Amino acid sequence: MKQCSGLRLFMFSAVDSSHPGGVQTLVDSLETGLKRRGHTVAHAWSEASGPRPKDRKVMRLHLRSLDEANGTGRTVHIPSMLRIFWALLRARPDIVHAHYLTFRIDYLLRLRRWFGYKLVVTAHGSDLLRPWQQERPFLPSILTNADRITSVSRDLAQAAQAIGGDRTAPIEIIRNGIDTEFFSPPAEPRAVEAQTVVNVGRLEPVKGQDILLSAFARVLDEYPDAKLLLIGDGGAKDELVRKAAFLGISDSVEFAGMLDREEIRDRLQASSLFVLPSRSEGTPVALIEALACGLNCIGTDVGGVPDVLADVGTVVPPEDVDALAMAMIGHYADPQAAQALRSRIRAEAERYSIDKSIDQYEALYRDLLRE
Repeated sequence: MKQCSGLRLFMFSAVDSSHPGGVQTLVDSLETGLKRRGHTVAHAWSEASGPRPKDRKVMRLHLRSLDEANGTGRTVHIPSMLRIFWALLRARPDIVHAHYLTFRIDYLLRLRRWFGYKLVVTAHGSDLLRPWQQERPFLPSILTNADRITSVSRDLAQAAQAIGGDRTAPIEIIRNGIDTEFFSPPAEPRAVEAQTVVNVGRLEPVKGQDILLSAFARVLDEYPDAKLLLIGDGGAKDELVRKAAFLGISDSVEFAGMLDREEIRDRLQASSLFVLPSRSEGTPVALIEALACGLNCIGTDVGGVPDVLADVGTVVPPEDVDALAMAMIGHYADPQAAQALRSRIRAEAERYSIDKSIDQYEALYRDLLRE
């Protein structure tokens, strides 16, 4: 049995390394925190659709064939197998921790007996709730053959159990954590744009910014000076810009694009309301960052959002323009209530410290290596 201090870890993140999304932020923070605690961490990412940070190493893994009609033909792609084999040979890990469930984890399952590591797999959201067709056939095998499954919310744990059935590996809920020292209310009081609504996230259909635009148009009927700030980029941007123009609200909507974390924090601190209109989520990092900055928050009833906002925010049904509009209007109609709630918001965010998440992962690694 190996003690938890000084572990050799190999992390594999099956998400786009060129995007600064929630999963990317979480695994970067986890890697940094584990290294600071004396562990050796090698980290590979599955893809990069654009320029990526220099410290993110990409290792593309492919399937040789997959019959999309019936999910058969899971033939190993030999060059991919060799790439992951040599990476593992260099790392010699005690623990392999894979983030986001995809067919690529099948390679880690196949090679486990050669290297003797324990395999931890973390489900983050759409990987279980909205998987791509080519991924679906692999999910039951991953969920039943990993040494441990972790999920970032209760509903994901339930989804994993439903897919894996009675043979599902032990599941532990470890919620996403953030740097609560960096994301915090401003040290000195600053001017807040009193009617600025902010959203941070990829501009993709699953994130629901189209619903937010429709709801915000109704907010403007009551509060014509309100502003909407959308931080992020993605494939749906052009469509969203056209929708804002169609609704006649372009002058009240700012598409800020990609910002660095300092700029995101500054814009959060200068806003009054954060809205997360997603159609699917795990435990959204952007929502927790907003809470940590002291913002009132509205989110949809998906994934771990209701757990996060249970006592400190407003939850509305997904894809419900009326409910979202009324929630935003209600926020501005009763500023005293919104201000009073802020006294509890920061305390709630402290529950999601990245250090607490790392504590839980270290305890999980320790337990696995004792088995």
